[in-house]
Amino acid sequence: MNHLKVTLLWIIKVLCACALAPNVTAQIPDSIQTVLKHTKVLDVTNHTPKWPLFVWPIHGALEEVNHAMTLQALTQLKQRGIAYSVRWNPHDREKSIQEALRIGKMQKALGMVVSVDATQCLYALFDGSAKTAHLDQNGNPFWDTSFSPKLGCPFALEHRIPVIKERIEFFIQAYQVEGITPEVIVADWEIDGPIEWNAAWENSHRCQRCRDSLPNTIDFRGFQTVLRQLRSQFQQSMFTGPIKHAFPEVHVGNYAVNPHDGHRYWFDYFETLPEQAPVVHEFGATYREWAEEFDASGYTLSMPVVYTWHRLFDELPFNQTDYRWFYNMLKVASNASSHTRSTLPAIPFVHWHVTAPPSEPKASVAPMSAEVYQDLLWHMLLRGHDSLFLWCQADELAEEVALCHEVYREASRFSDFLENGQPIEQAV
Repeated sequence: MNHLKVTLLWIIKVLCACALAPNVTAQIPDSIQTVLKHTKVLDVTNHTPKWPLFVWPIHGALEEVNHAMTLQALTQLKQRGIAYSVRWNPHDREKSIQEALRIGKMQKALGMVVSVDATQCLYALFDGSAKTAHLDQNGNPFWDTSFSPKLGCPFALEHRIPVIKERIEFFIQAYQVEGITPEVIVADWEIDGPIEWNAAWENSHRCQRCRDSLPNTIDFRGFQTVLRQLRSQFQQSMFTGPIKHAFPEVHVGNYAVNPHDGHRYWFDYFETLPEQAPVVHEFGATYREWAEEFDASGYTLSMPVVYTWHRLFDELPFNQTDYRWFYNMLKVASNASSHTRSTLPAIPFVHWHVTAPPSEPKASVAPMSAEVYQDLLWHMLLRGHDSLFLWCQADELAEEVALCHEVYREASRFSDFLENGQPIEQAV
């Protein structure tokens, strides 16, 4: 009763503090209005789902919204089982932490998951300084321009770890002082740090520091192992380690980092395959070996990427075009769910519209039907994934969130079964 009284008093205090400051709006942002318009309140008479639905396009959307409208927006999201994540911005940290704590207090009072997007804190290890570049045999710096942004030497980054770590510690210490415990902290840390794809192998042979750091007889598999070990070590030191030290029960995840069977069955938009990389083939698809990095990085939230990558369509021969998408996406999802410990949550990134099409998409590429996409989402939940993490472009949000939330809302009626049941099939 005392807790309820304190919560009500706090909400009243927030509402009384709603005098508009200069740059503060009384309108719910368009992205959140779109989400609310195309979703419905959950029917949770029997059981409230443990995990909300996450929607990447609304991260940080309430940053310039006054308290009353923020509270209204959060309340309506909670009624729909949809999470809201603040964004930690180290480049405007005082304003960012004030906003993060404001939202965190509201989420705590409303019984919502306190969720954070820490992406901006992690960029970038490769800061463009000559100190992080590759060095040729004459000591001249050069860059790997097969990535955008350009990358440098994976063995020249140790001095950058404390910089990133300090950013993370600034935010978590402020949460500790205010007595707010984040439950989910995620990031989309991709094109930075040690990466073995594109021209990385070739440039490592040009770089004197790389040659000094790697065995003369190393092959691509060994090169991949070393770089992924470095990448994992860096993430543990600068990201997951400090967070879990402060909040041992927090769930920390990163885009495309999940337990797996030793292979990856998709390519991201920026990745190309070196000739030396060991692969396996199925139909016309090429699958890469992938090093273990989930546990080594210290992650506690599995976040596979289940997208309709444009290149997949022509790689699979099925006459039923929907099945080309379905087959690969279920393969990716099952690879993660079958290898993720039941004690850890698995929340995959999902996207329905054709992902990363070229500037002139092929007319022959038939998009995945909405019906089959929703069937896929059901299969993923039945195979042990705990919720969904929707990513999409702004102009796709209305359709994407409607499809995703319809499945999530219907599944919430069976959340007790889904959370406590044991998947009986992972094969594709």
